[in-house]
Amino acid sequence: MNNAIGGFTTSVKTRPLIVAKLEEFIRNRIIKIPSARAFDEFRTFIWNNGKPEAMRSYHDDIVMSLAITCWVRDTALEVSQKDMEYRKAMIDGMYMKKNVLNTTIKGQAGYDTDFGTKYKEEINIAKNFAWIFKG
Repeated sequence: MNNAIGGFTTSVKTRPLIVAKLEEFIRNRIIKIPSARAFDEFRTFIWNNGKPEAMRSYHDDIVMSLAITCWVRDTALEVSQKDMEYRKAMIDGMYMKKNVLNTTIKGQAGYDTDFGTKYKEEINIAKNFAWIFKG
């Protein structure tokens, strides 16, 4: 049974980490924020006694949702990269062998009724080594 609970826990430990990830994404121009509401929240988002949060009487829902999104995106892509490497290694370990099997039967196009013509090379090999087969 899986005890995993859906969602993201924002705690005293995770909050600074996810806000730092958001800052990194914005600084490196990985994301663009065209929302006026988001900019309003960024203007009132501060570090208060070592805790990143909105000023009193303001909200930080958009900022925190962006921060969580950046954190999950970064984490999910890392896991995805590992999965891709595992899949590539598995596929590289496989190979395909192409054998052509003649399944023609009498009366079908491509069927050769003359045994001597069809197996000329094999007959010549057998003739060259006939001394081995003679008992």
